[in-house]
Amino acid sequence: MYAFIFLKKCKLLVIVAYIPPSDETCATMVIGKIQEIVNKNERTWQIVIMGDFNRIPNKLLDKSSQTTNLKRCSLFTWMEKKSFVDAFRRLNPRARKYTWSNGHTSTRIDQIWLSENLMNKALKADIIEMGTVTGSDHELPIVEILLDRSNCADSKCRAGQTSASRMVWKLDKATKENWDNYRMALWNKIKKNLPQWLLKDEQTEESYQVPEQRVCIDQLWDIIEAAIWKAAIETLPKKKIQNKKKSVKKDKESSTKKVAKEFGRLIKSVANNKNAHHMISS
Repeated sequence: MYAFIFLKKCKLLVIVAYIPPSDETCATMVIGKIQEIVNKNERTWQIVIMGDFNRIPNKLLDKSSQTTNLKRCSLFTWMEKKSFVDAFRRLNPRARKYTWSNGHTSTRIDQIWLSENLMNKALKADIIEMGTVTGSDHELPIVEILLDRSNCADSKCRAGQTSASRMVWKLDKATKENWDNYRMALWNKIKKNLPQWLLKDEQTEESYQVPEQRVCIDQLWDIIEAAIWKAAIETLPKKKIQNKKKSVKKDKESSTKKVAKEFGRLIKSVANNKNAHHMISS
């Protein structure tokens, strides 16, 4: 799973991964997908790679005992070559803290890796006990990063700097006809691009037993995401406005309140629209 997060003048790509401990074929597929996403976006996004890797970067420090020899994941070597940094180990060079235990051996198999520029802004990295909170057998790795205006001055972390305008949606102006057109456009785009076996009105038990190689959730979501965006561009009211240079001095509290109010109005306008359910129907 991965998410693109737009912050003020900063763009973050967060990749959350799970690499199975014993299925090498699946592990290779997951690693390949991570590498593909990073290679595609590393020039324009600050990247975080985190999750349960079921492997440890340092067999001397990241394991409570040396009874078994865990081989090092190839992904770790690849990330290091790409200038990613294991945040906990960078900020705690000799610490021995673990994220999982089977009752006999404890390991730090859950990690957060940061691109070098982000690592320079990291203030703290720790591992928090979660067993009494969630009942999980995994503890929680955390990283605290300070993102101020100067953090994102370099080209890799600029968001919207090359564009002189931005799109503002006018959903409160959307009519019944707009929503009907949106629903129809969205369905047509999905129907055209998704695999036909997913669009059958009646699904039999056999139809759910699809060979794994035919299914790639990321690809399916990319198709749906593109359809949502293109249908909205074509049918919903919007306005393109020019970006204005703002003063460096800002009241952070009033800015936050303004964003919250605008977001609240957007949610209210959708909720009050009697035809808003068309957005998720069909």
